[in-house]
Amino acid sequence: MQKIWIFIGRMNPPHLWHLNTIKKSIEENDKTIVFLWSANIKDSRNPYSFKEREKLLDNIYVNEIKSWKLIINLLNDQPSDKKWVNNLYSNITNLLKNNNSDFNIYCWDKKNDYAIKAIEENINELNFKNIKIIEISRKNIDISSTTIRELIDKGKFEKIKNLVDNNVYNYIINK
Repeated sequence: MQKIWIFIGRMNPPHLWHLNTIKKSIEENDKTIVFLWSANIKDSRNPYSFKEREKLLDNIYVNEIKSWKLIINLLNDQPSDKKWVNNLYSNITNLLKNNNSDFNIYCWDKKNDYAIKAIEENINELNFKNIKIIEISRKNIDISSTTIRELIDKGKFEKIKNLVDNNVYNYIINK
């Protein structure tokens, strides 16, 4: 049975906590699936499109993607949590062609994470056999994409340099 890790995040933009969490997953699991949500929305909270975020992650994880250890997929918002969770489930089963795997869903704040709340409230309607939600603290890397977006809006690019990967930084300052 494969051990699959699922990471759901807007990652708008992706920062070091996201990247460290993905790295941890790649090391500990057979396969990592990153779902970039709010993929169909472009606004102040989502300044980078799905394709932009996907390309940034593609450039960082070239080998992991080529070896199918990492899959990056979009996850569009839906009109209700139930439809959103069903969409997530459909995406997972379409990617894996089965659901006979152990699934670990990682988050940074189990109590306040919107995606985790929606999944927990609708889990009984899904056919996930072995699902576990794991919280990974941001204590060691306390970063927020919201803070990064605010610094970008203020033109304080130098302050984000240590919060994001060099590929992400170069993309942001050259956009």
